Amino acid sequence: MYEAVLVPLDGSELAERALISAAKIAQADGAAIKLFSVVEDTEHVAERRAYLEAKAKELGPRASAMEPVVAREPAGAIAGAITDRPNVLLCMSTHGRTPVSRVFLGSVAGEVVRTIPGPVLAVGPHFDSARCTTLTEMVVPVDGSRFSEAVLPLAVSWAQALRLSMILVSVLPPSNTPYIGQTDVFESAYVSNLSSDLRRQGVNVQWEVLHGDRPAEAILDFISRRTSGCLLVMSTHGRSGLERVVMGSVAGALVARVPCPMLVIRPRDLTEG
Repeated sequence: MYEAVLVPLDGSELAERALISAAKIAQADGAAIKLFSVVEDTEHVAERRAYLEAKAKELGPRASAMEPVVAREPAGAIAGAITDRPNVLLCMSTHGRTPVSRVFLGSVAGEVVRTIPGPVLAVGPHFDSARCTTLTEMVVPVDGSRFSEAVLPLAVSWAQALRLSMILVSVLPPSNTPYIGQTDVFESAYVSNLSSDLRRQGVNVQWEVLHGDRPAEAILDFISRRTSGCLLVMSTHGRSGLERVVMGSVAGALVARVPCPMLVIRPRDLTEG
């Protein structure tokens, strides 16, 4: 899938959490690992370079350090390092401690996702490395919209390349909602038919219809109950069942709390309506 995985680091342990997922993807995909950093002035370049080189040495021969970039806008610098490199995956922590790396969906990471054309593998502050020693399945939320389904080609390519099973999930209101029975049947048919289409592409896929007033909570609960190593894959915009899946909403709420890595992408060729 990728020739390299690019990991922005700032010297914090929280930012370094992304290294675990980056190493797993790189190993499974045969990709290199490139360590990247942004500093605010030239005085810190040598120190940051030494830090990146030390981390690359810890990761082994597959990893190497890039020259630190001096910039006031970290998101722009990160986007610049990844733009026009379609065979490089960006993997980043969604929280850091320094002014340069308050990397959280809605700030630096959110701006990067809105800027670059490709996906971002986000690792949130509640990432549990013990539960992700081996990735075996991916969870893909869908809601019937073109926006949510736009992530499926990416999900299929990852599932096939990394030999992951896939679980499609859709969220409906609680079962005491009027007409929920009719809606549930319709939604079940939707995800069932979508699963059948994916099976014809050779994907090992299952589906689940979840219930809850808050989609993020329902998805988080579902993932938290999984015992296998899990990857959450979703578009950053949608409507209906997962309405307004945008930075700071469902996607932001999930990446802030899920124990697994999360692959996010914003569809570039769709407009709402």
